[in-house]
Amino acid sequence: MPINRVWVLGGTLLLALTATRTVSAQGAAPALVRPEPPPSRLPYQEGQLVPEGYRLRSGPRKGLVISGAIVGGAAYGFGVAGAIDSDFADNAGYLLIPVVGPWLMLAAGSDPPKSCPAQAVCADGMPDYKPLFVAAAGVAQAVGTVLLVVGLTSKRRYLERKELEVSVVPASLGPGAYGVGVIGAF
Repeated sequence: MPINRVWVLGGTLLLALTATRTVSAQGAAPALVRPEPPPSRLPYQEGQLVPEGYRLRSGPRKGLVISGAIVGGAAYGFGVAGAIDSDFADNAGYLLIPVVGPWLMLAAGSDPPKSCPAQAVCADGMPDYKPLFVAAAGVAQAVGTVLLVVGLTSKRRYLERKELEVSVVPASLGPGAYGVGVIGAF
């Protein structure tokens, strides 16, 4: 008796639809869950035992380094931009010197005010805020420098997970015979 291919195909399709409905009724098939690897870094408290698979490391305090560089660098950048914008008038050339430049500029004083032309609008009677901004730039540069230096000099201790270290090296297999060797530490 010959087998009808249409019946075989239809039976296979019916079986597949039935299996799909059964899985849908029971919920999705559970996915394979891979366990999370242990964290690559852990905080360390003085006197704590080092867990297996980790080693004790120390490094600069990145938060202090980054914040010090941003605060000090931004204040210095604004000072340089102000000096360039004013064509280095009123001793603004001192602003090119980081940290102490704003204080040198304030100590040197500014040029006497120029008289206003008749047609120009002058801010006579208004307080001069330039020394306030220069002093704020000096404080910000000093704070940024302190943060940067403290971040670089004070070390933070932490636990770092030991990773598998594998090196492929040339190896001698005998007189005139060479190959490849694998060295690992874990």
